Amino acid sequence: MRDAQDFKRTLELLSKERGLSKNEILESLIAALKSAIRKEYGLEKGEDYLEIRYNESKGEFEVIRYRE
Repeated sequence: MRDAQDFKRTLELLSKERGLSKNEILESLIAALKSAIRKEYGLEKGEDYLEIRYNESKGEFEVIRYRE
């Protein structure tokens, strides 16, 4: 649980330092995660759909892959 608390604190600090909302930072992070996952696993945008959700209460990301 400590990692989740550390992540939340880091997110708040980045938000204040950069003048961005937490949602803007999370959206950028999620886009980067999607790109890295696609590259690592060779997923194609037209065939494989990724959804990444951040659960703030748990401090966890959930990755869901859909295939056509």
